[in-house]
Amino acid sequence: MNPKRILMISTMTLGITISGGLWSEETSAKASHGQPEKYEAQNLQVAAKDDFLQMLGASSDEEVYHSLLEGKSLADIAVNNNEDVNHIINLQITELTKQLDIRFANGSIPPSVYQSQKKEFADIIKRSVYGDRNT
Repeated sequence: MNPKRILMISTMTLGITISGGLWSEETSAKASHGQPEKYEAQNLQVAAKDDFLQMLGASSDEEVYHSLLEGKSLADIAVNNNEDVNHIINLQITELTKQLDIRFANGSIPPSVYQSQKKEFADIIKRSVYGDRNT
């Protein structure tokens, strides 16, 4: 498979992860029992999806999906829509950090994993947003 296609798919997966939320089974199980965090998580997911599309200057997930299939990166989409690429990067770092914080707080991951993943976010997200170009 073409490395650029892999990067595009990874970028789309990251966008879906942010917009849909990646919650551990434990968190989902707790939320399904009517705890308030269920509503907070749902509100965060909707807000993140709206912010993500707004910061890209895109009107829908489909628009982003088709642009990625055409070989554009998230940075290309944002620039074409006169949006600041750094806002996309910061939003993704913030959302992934929130998800990581929840997993850590629930005991799903040990402190060493928490710290190592948190350190890697910025580089991974920048590579994802810019595609195969240098960041």
